[in-house]
Amino acid sequence: MAELWQVQVETAADGADGEVEETLYWYLSELGLPHVERQILAGRLVLRGYLSGETPEGVMERWREHIRERLTQKAEIGWYAVERRDWQAAWREQWRPIFVGERLVIWPVWLPDPPGDRLVIPLDPGMAFGTGEHATTRLCLRALESVPDLGTFADVGCGSGVLTVAALKLGAGRGWAVDTDDLAVVSTRKNLEISGLEERVTVARGSTEQLSGPLDGVVSNILAEVIANLAPEFRRLVHPGGWGIFSGLLLTQAPRVVEALAGQGFALSETLSEGDWACLVGRFSADRPRSAGS
Repeated sequence: MAELWQVQVETAADGADGEVEETLYWYLSELGLPHVERQILAGRLVLRGYLSGETPEGVMERWREHIRERLTQKAEIGWYAVERRDWQAAWREQWRPIFVGERLVIWPVWLPDPPGDRLVIPLDPGMAFGTGEHATTRLCLRALESVPDLGTFADVGCGSGVLTVAALKLGAGRGWAVDTDDLAVVSTRKNLEISGLEERVTVARGSTEQLSGPLDGVVSNILAEVIANLAPEFRRLVHPGGWGIFSGLLLTQAPRVVEALAGQGFALSETLSEGDWACLVGRFSADRPRSAGS
């Protein structure tokens, strides 16, 4: 049995608007892929990730048919066996530093000589989401730069830990990082250790049930539906006046996410965007949440 399956979904780039891409990301996450690479190659959108070689092929066959039945855009879906060391070597060859905002750079740990004029986020993401290649990660990093006093915070859906590390480098005092994926927990702990920040963050497997407030803020780069469902939890965790940064959503999904958060006292101050993707930035007020029917 191979150590890993490389799973790839490919479709025409000119027809792959935000909704199609978001749908494909959702299907890939449902299969259990914690990190998805995105490339545009010869006019094609290519999404690629890696899955445990213990996953039966029958599971992936049913998953492929499920997508084809529900996706109107034609997509080529396939997988093949790879060894973990082969994938890691190939992936490292193509990943480059990513400069974000005014102050940050995501720097692969295997590259020498990071720049001295930016806050460096040394990163080895392993198989966890959050390399900075996706727009939503970059949007969250830009939003974190804009918060004047980050204080204590939680990163819900921490992935590789890139947002946790960035918040601390930008001046946050202490953090909590949670993710439902074991690989993400391992990756976040590793990247905190690389930066010497492990003593300032509690990392746990799970979601908001692992957290208690009051916190100065929360950042969450997950999925629109999950953010909307967790809105009461974000309100529970963040003290009045505290900040919130939410992404992983499309511009078309932003209004209903804002509505769910507003029902918990969240006042939107800014919507950052890149392509079809959005990031909501705001603060939680002292007002009581609206009751259903009010």
